[in-house]
Amino acid sequence: MDILSIVFRCLLVGLRFGCRLITVIDDVAPAKSPRVGKKLRNENRMISTLKRIQAKKAAQENNGGFTLIELLIVIVVLGILAAVVVFSLGGVTGTSAVAACQADGATVNTAIAAYTASNGTAPLAQSLLTAGSSANLQSWPSNSTHYQMKLSTTGQLLVAEPGAAPTATAPTPGTLVAGDWNVWTGAATCQLNKTVK
Repeated sequence: MDILSIVFRCLLVGLRFGCRLITVIDDVAPAKSPRVGKKLRNENRMISTLKRIQAKKAAQENNGGFTLIELLIVIVVLGILAAVVVFSLGGVTGTSAVAACQADGATVNTAIAAYTASNGTAPLAQSLLTAGSSANLQSWPSNSTHYQMKLSTTGQLLVAEPGAAPTATAPTPGTLVAGDWNVWTGAATCQLNKTVK
């Protein structure tokens, strides 16, 4: 309960008590006294005014909604914040795709080296690295949204952008061609323009 409600209640109780007292006095006093009746009417008006003020205040307390302007301002501010977040995080996807390509390439390259060391020859198929009890890879890396990897016919790791067509000729190691399959030469292979989208 706020202080205004307490004051109104005290005034209302005091006025009611005063009105009762005046009514009693009016009943006892002769009817010829115009002052008592006038005072009573003024106090009755005051009581009705206080009641109207309390009713308006109660109606305002029940109306706890937001105005249209307030809602529009909030929507605009949220839209601005969303735009800032989207633009600030836009480059993160490309950076994370390059990092994933580098990590996957290093893992497959290590598996190729381990297979070659234990068998004396390079693996000529992906299944040789992922199958069997002595598999060097749990599964072949798959990130077709940003890059793709495969083994060449000589057992080298090849990296390309999504949807790259198979090359008619074997790619030259150390030569990086955008939009084509490139031999894995390290992390720089993933940073080639358009190799990782």
